[in-house]
Amino acid sequence: MSERAAARDRLGVALGFRQDSTTETWWGNCPGCGSAKASVGLTSFSCPECPPIGLDRASVQFSAAAFDLPDASTWIDLFGDEWLDSYATEQANPRVQPTSTGIDSLDKICRDQGQGKGWGPHLICLAGNPGIGKTTLALSFISAALRQGRSVGMINLEQTNIQLATRLYSVYTGTKLRDIESGEFSEPAWDKAREQLKDAPPLYAPRGILTSWGSILAYANECYSEGCTWICLDYLQLATTGSDASIHDATVKVVTELRRFCLETECTVLMLSQWNRQGSSNYDSPPVAQNLHGGMMVEASCDLVLGLDHTRIKRVGNSGFYWLLTLKNRHGPVIDGGIPIEIDFSNLRCSEGLPSDEENWG
Repeated sequence: MSERAAARDRLGVALGFRQDSTTETWWGNCPGCGSAKASVGLTSFSCPECPPIGLDRASVQFSAAAFDLPDASTWIDLFGDEWLDSYATEQANPRVQPTSTGIDSLDKICRDQGQGKGWGPHLICLAGNPGIGKTTLALSFISAALRQGRSVGMINLEQTNIQLATRLYSVYTGTKLRDIESGEFSEPAWDKAREQLKDAPPLYAPRGILTSWGSILAYANECYSEGCTWICLDYLQLATTGSDASIHDATVKVVTELRRFCLETECTVLMLSQWNRQGSSNYDSPPVAQNLHGGMMVEASCDLVLGLDHTRIKRVGNSGFYWLLTLKNRHGPVIDGGIPIEIDFSNLRCSEGLPSDEENWG
């Protein structure tokens, strides 16, 4: 990235503008007149209502205002009676109820500020090697959220909506995946599945494949406006910034924006990720959070980092047994050694459990 592009991006971020993924120009409200058509390009700051300003001068003129502390009138005394009263009310009746994952041991370590157990408005990363079962486990979490009345926005960058629906129907209804994929789904079985889905909350998915981070965030905001409190991105490294940025830089940018979205909307955001080359190729020791694509920046942005341990896997019949590692938990403890997870590949359902010969495994 050139110095001019870096300066443009710094000013665009400082002003809270949004970047056009095609032209890389930043657009937003002019801090001088309030016009909604102000822009930051490679050479200047432009506004239809104001004289154009060179990029260097604009950086000096606007950055101070962009980074200033708010006026004292907007401050809140966190130790004052008014705040303490509202805080007590919020703790007793939180606006955002936690969502159970369906995995009891995972729920218990994710208590957020006393608000029960489960996932609250958190940014969560689930990492693992390709084909290990990340999407299947994520669909299990989504199914649990839907059963608790949560609307979900699913941004899947590697499967069609038909493929996604097929797998989620199997998880949600318990129907064997093979029966759906082979067409051996009888009319009575389909009627039963339809009845189960009749009262399910909405599950939103884009009509096309979204790849640029701008389109992903726009879609997440659209889902939020429709009442979604749960967003899932599968998977992180397929999102781009619309430029020639490396996978590392693109990943950091997308995660930073999703972190801001999570804080602003109080949504639960689940991101799937692959390990970097070092983490995915090391079969001698379990992965660590530093093995994430994006490294420490991704780890720092997330409330919870989970990883499927590719060094300890056991297959028994139609089931696969894994250890789900808690690599970071901002709102609770981590579990030494991880949580044992069973995935039933006949219907893609996940549960907590060990194989019968557990003493010889793990």
